[in-house]
Amino acid sequence: MAVQQQSDTIVAVHTPVKARVEWIDVAKGVAITLVVLGHVVWVLSLLELPTSDVWRRVLQATSPMRMPGFFLMSGLFAHRFAAGSFERFARRRVIGFVYLFALWLAITAVVEVGLQFWLHDTAKVVSRTNLVHNVLWLETPLWYLVALPAFHLIWWGTRNVASWVPLTVAGIGYVVVETGATALPGMLSSTGYRGMIQYAFFFMVGARLSKPLRDVVGRMTPLRSVAIVTAWLAMELWLPAVPMKSLLAVPALFAISQLIVLTPLRPAAQRAGRRTLPLYLMNWLAVAIVGGVWLQFDVSATPLTELLVPAITLPVVIAMIAGVWHLTHDISFIWGPSSRVEDKVVDVMRRLDDLEPASSSDTSALDTQDPLTGRKAPRPIDVPFIHSHRSMTSITR
Repeated sequence: MAVQQQSDTIVAVHTPVKARVEWIDVAKGVAITLVVLGHVVWVLSLLELPTSDVWRRVLQATSPMRMPGFFLMSGLFAHRFAAGSFERFARRRVIGFVYLFALWLAITAVVEVGLQFWLHDTAKVVSRTNLVHNVLWLETPLWYLVALPAFHLIWWGTRNVASWVPLTVAGIGYVVVETGATALPGMLSSTGYRGMIQYAFFFMVGARLSKPLRDVVGRMTPLRSVAIVTAWLAMELWLPAVPMKSLLAVPALFAISQLIVLTPLRPAAQRAGRRTLPLYLMNWLAVAIVGGVWLQFDVSATPLTELLVPAITLPVVIAMIAGVWHLTHDISFIWGPSSRVEDKVVDVMRRLDDLEPASSSDTSALDTQDPLTGRKAPRPIDVPFIHSHRSMTSITR
């Protein structure tokens, strides 16, 4: 706080440091909640537990905003690394994601072995038994952790190229997938690779148009927000099969977040937005565990239970994950690589690419905000939704 004295009047001038952007946290909270809801409905359906078509319609309508919105927000702050070294960029935007992907694939495989004792014969419908195939084909809920470093590397390699070039190339990939103009061959048709081709455009939009996007959304009035949401709902009602709906659905996500900022729902949405990493990494397993509890009660399918079972499962899963996070967030290796691991990877990179060490005097790029986390790191590394005493932060700022 700076204090300025004029005559007998004391004027307090508050200068907050790197204040968080509310609508980004809220938008991330909305998006991750919809991702968890999608897995709730999917897993409960696999276990033949009651799930209403109402939930499926909600997910179908919001599908065009969830992952595209996440990827766009991931790109919003990439520009802060443009003037730094590749080593710093790799620490903050590549190494941590790859580490988390490998670690949580292993954790998921181990937990799914335990699910066989909990879910018995039904475990096979929610488990991914062919681990090698799932990794190579990216048929895993964790594919986002491969897409993010890939997108960041593409951005880094094209950062000095005119913006229209990567935007046009990525846009063509988006149109091809969205319109079904051509069938994707082989593994490119898998969940992960298809998603990367489909959503690279939104990451590049966020990375290349960061400032105007943040300015436009930041100045969005409640009336304009309502108009955008209304247009999106009208499209879902009258043109549900139209391709490329994300071009309106993502702005609708941001408009919804601006409206939520004005309501009592804001704190809950912000908390979810600042803890997207544990929610993202653990929700599939948590839903399977809660589904096993429902199986013990032999719940019959009625219109009421089809609405209530998913509605109850969603907050229970979120609360369960929050509890695990609270108990484990100080165990740094679970949520990000140790400094020793980072240094070894960087050392290999230097040997392979003859990289120069990063300058220790430039710290301007350390405070960034990306869509998956929410805390600042003491070291120059940023991994989604992460916090650890030693090296992690969030994927957000």
